[in-house]
Amino acid sequence: DRFREITELLSNGLKVCIYIKPVLDSVTINDLDLFANVIDRTGCSVVVGDIFNFTSSNSRPDLIKAPIPSTVLYVCASNDMEYILNFFRAKKYICYNNSVEAINFWRSE
Repeated sequence: DRFREITELLSNGLKVCIYIKPVLDSVTINDLDLFANVIDRTGCSVVVGDIFNFTSSNSRPDLIKAPIPSTVLYVCASNDMEYILNFFRAKKYICYNNSVEAINFWRSE
């Protein structure tokens, strides 16, 4: 039900994408066919993103800083992330690693 308004939004000229964030290991991967069905019907793009975590860089020096302005947000990498991105890209869907990429693309149109 959460996708039923996408077609109407697109027909009114709004930029719409399916936002799959955070990718939860062994969970999100189970719904790829559902997401693909929505993308096939609507032609919208998809953003697939990691989960962010609040932490101290001293306690986890291996973490990567989040790609947004913050001093305490870090990326918790997903084991399924690459598989999901490759699944969508193999179908030739417009796919972004984060919402900043999508916004930058829309601004350049």
